[in-house]
Amino acid sequence: MLHWEEYWHDSQFKKLAEEYRQLYIEGTRAENDGFTTFGYKKQMYMLKCWMEDLYEMMPPLTGEEEFEKERTYNVLKFKKGG
Repeated sequence: MLHWEEYWHDSQFKKLAEEYRQLYIEGTRAENDGFTTFGYKKQMYMLKCWMEDLYEMMPPLTGEEEFEKERTYNVLKFKKGG
């Protein structure tokens, strides 16, 4: 579903992705109790909302509709099981 690999060469992207992935790992560890897992998931949600807000504040650019459509397509395809 995610096509982030093409950006992995970018050190800033890689650093952020690794930090967010660590939240996911900690939030899905069987050793963690529900309270701890809830905290990690809430952190991820707040980061997601913040990123969406920042994205919406950026000026529109030619071609962005294409990568937004691609993301929507991939999400729907993943949910459908493809």
